[in-house]
This record gives sequence, C-alpha cells and structure tokens, in this order.
Amino acid sequence: MAGGERVASGCVGAGRNFEPVASRVGTCVLHPQRCQRLAQVRDVEDERRANESHSARWHGSGSTRQNRSLRTAGTISTLRGSDPPGGGGRAVSRVYATQGATRSRGLFDPERKRPIPELPRKIGIVTSATGAALRDMLNTLRRRLPLVEVILAPSPVQGTDAPPALVNAIQLLNYQLPDLIIIARGGGSIEDLWAFNDERVVRAVAASDVPIICGVGHETDFTLCDFAADLRAPTPTAAAELATQITIDDLHSLLSAFHSRLVTSTLSLVSSKQSYLSSLTSELRYLSPARLIRSESQRVDELSRRAASAALNRIILEKKHLEGTEKRLEALSPLAVLARGYAVVTRKNDGGVVSRVAQASDAMKVRVSDGEFEVRTSKQSPVSQ
Repeated sequence: MAGGERVASGCVGAGRNFEPVASRVGTCVLHPQRCQRLAQVRDVEDERRANESHSARWHGSGSTRQNRSLRTAGTISTLRGSDPPGGGGRAVSRVYATQGATRSRGLFDPERKRPIPELPRKIGIVTSATGAALRDMLNTLRRRLPLVEVILAPSPVQGTDAPPALVNAIQLLNYQLPDLIIIARGGGSIEDLWAFNDERVVRAVAASDVPIICGVGHETDFTLCDFAADLRAPTPTAAAELATQITIDDLHSLLSAFHSRLVTSTLSLVSSKQSYLSSLTSELRYLSPARLIRSESQRVDELSRRAASAALNRIILEKKHLEGTEKRLEALSPLAVLARGYAVVTRKNDGGVVSRVAQASDAMKVRVSDGEFEVRTSKQSPVSQ
C-alpha cells in the first residue's frame, strides 16, 4: 500500500442493517506549515469487534494517486468499505412523489435542523475519492482551518450503485462521530445528480446523528438532500467554507488579541507589584517596628488621658446645664405661680378656664397651690380699666 496506509473496514448493509465492525484507519498527518505528509499511521479500534466472517467481507484499496489527493492540513482518515449491492435509478417523475413523502414525514421540517459547529475538530466528507470536488474542499479546508481532522468516506456519487454506497458512507461516518459531515459532489446533469434525490439517501441524511452540510452541484442545482440536510451549500467549496466558519486567521487574530491583553495586564500587574514592594521596602527601612509600637503605645496612653479628661469636663458641663434647666422649669411651672397666691378658676359644667367676667358661670371651681374648692357667683362686676 502506498504511503504506509492501511485498509479500513466499513459496515455491512445499509439502513437498519447497518452494523459497525472492527476497523483499521490509515491516517495521513500533514505538517501545518509545509503541507507535507509525514506518513504516520495510527490504528483506530472500534468499541465492538465483529467476528471474522464479517471482517472477511470487507476490503480496501488505495493508490499513490489517491493518497496524493488527500494531502491537506490536519489529519485525514480514509475509510474504505465494500459497496453494498442494490440501487437503481428512479424516474424523474418520481421526484415530486418522493419529495411529498419525505416532507409528510417531517424530514424537511426547519425545526429538526441543527446548528453547524463554528469550530469543528473533525469533519467527515462523503464524496468521490477521485473527483475535483474533493480536491477543492481539501484545499479550502487547508487554507481556512489547517488543524482540522478530515475523515473521508469515499462513495460513488452517480449511477445505480451510488445511493446504497452514499447511505453506507453516511452511516459509517456517524459511527466515527465527527463534529459535522459534508456530503458533496461537483455539478452535472439532473441524471448525474439523481442519486441525491434517492429516498434512501434523503432518509440517511435526515437520520444522521451528526449535522450535515449538503453541497451538491452548482448554485442553480437543487436535490432533495439539500432540504433534508441541516444546511445547504451552493457548491462543494462553499460547503467547506460553511464548515469552517472560524478560520485559522480568526484564531490567529483571537490569539494575538489574547496575547496582547495578557502581556499588557501582566506588565501592569508586575509594575504595580514592584511599586508596592518598593514602598514597603522604604517603610521597613525607615521605620523600626519596636519604635512604631512604642510611639503608638504613647499615643494610645495620651488619647486615653485626653478621653478621660474630656469625659469628666463633659459631665460637669451637662450637670450645670441640667441644673439651670431645672430651675427654669420650676419658675415656669403653674404650681409655682399658684404658690405665689394666684388661682385658676374653671367652670364646673365644662371645665373651661375663666379668664374674663363674661365667662363665669353659677358654679365654678377654684384651683390653688394645695387644692381646689367650689364657689357660686352671686354677682358679676367687671373691673374698670
């Protein structure tokens, strides 16, 4: 095998008969800068091993030309499996019936479409291993995101063998769990693109556990897989661009911004700590801890004495103020006025104070300093002014 690649097993059957078996994945690791293959081979063992009878049904083939076509940045895993039997073209008149049937089952519902990861680490590609579409997509991925790992599940993209092979490739990639899958081919006539209108392929696209970008044909070409996929791309190159929304340039810019912010914040922090350390050093140099303790102790003693003196003076002042207030209250007290011979006269019936002769009633009360007594009026004589 060219380049030290190994054969990768696939799966048996399609649809519900899909059964993953043990696989060996040949991996080409390319240098991100020189874009040269290092021919590093890794083996990926599946979680479950099938018996030898299943493994014997699978074979892989590789060529120097095909290996060259997989030169791109990141990691490329080529999955090889036999083409399941079956297939056969469908008449053009069946496309509307197929579209109506798949739509009635909700395969085209916008609600079921999933978002495409902005920064995928692993991308699966379903297309012909020898077509120009693969080279265009790999070149785009190498240019936009060299670090991405690409897993190719090669499949014929036209003819009677294409539909079951496409279904098989989609299911095999689902078992490898990439972040997203690109199913694509170049432009052609409606007969050339007819495999992507096959109901089996449409169902496989809709049933995929991994988000799928469909880039089949040119901008004016539409297939049923475009509607079943999570995102439609007008061309295979556009599919690779949509699969790498964040490019290596974006990552470089982001890392550069983070680096600048980190350097600025680090230098600022170091400068601040150096200034603080210099200040502490100066204080320790000119201030003795023992002397500081003695000085503060004397200051505390002085404050204690001043506080005690101030508190005593405050108490004396407040006492004098209280005595003066007490004397003023006694002088203003009504009882003190009564003690000097005055009296308060009120009407007995309503308790109103009598301050004029006209306010007097027949029965009144007279309040003096030590009590009160009742009086009755027999005559009212106003005092002449």
